[in-house]
Amino acid sequence: SAVDSIGSADAYGHTGVNGGTFYRTTGGLEHFVKSKQHLSTSVTYDKFMEFCKDAYEYDGEERIFICNPAMMMLINQALHANGSGNINTNFELSPKAKEFGIKIKRILTIMGDMDLLVDRTMGILYDKPTAFALDMSCIEEMVLRPDKWEENIQLPGWDFRMDQILCESGLKVTLEKRHAKWEIDSGATSGVTI
Repeated sequence: SAVDSIGSADAYGHTGVNGGTFYRTTGGLEHFVKSKQHLSTSVTYDKFMEFCKDAYEYDGEERIFICNPAMMMLINQALHANGSGNINTNFELSPKAKEFGIKIKRILTIMGDMDLLVDRTMGILYDKPTAFALDMSCIEEMVLRPDKWEENIQLPGWDFRMDQILCESGLKVTLEKRHAKWEIDSGATSGVTI
């Protein structure tokens, strides 16, 4: 499956310097999701429903809401503060939990089912509460360069040799408007969309 086989750099993109050498991974979702980027100063039930409405705008019955721990805490508080009138706030276990082998909760919205997944690496990559609503039928892992077996590799400072497999992979993301990003910045004074 796409979620459990990709690293955070593939998923969200990353640049940096390692030993004086500049590197860049794929642009990831951060690069691809452009038209549906939302900024809020807080999370409420109504804002969450507005985000869901936009995320489900172009077809599809299911989305996976991948977020950092800070965003999940705010979502949990907003949904429980609203009571159980409009949404199943007793999060049920998603059928995808068995497929991916990790704990994924599901809420039912009027637009469709939303699976909630906390990605702890996003807590490192994003300092503000951030989430992506993704249509997983439009995302798959893509091999950029086939696996290559190399034998007897010895790196500087090693007193042994080993074999390695090198490969390049990335994300193949299609139908950009079926995905959305939501970021919370309590100090934002401009650019607020919901």
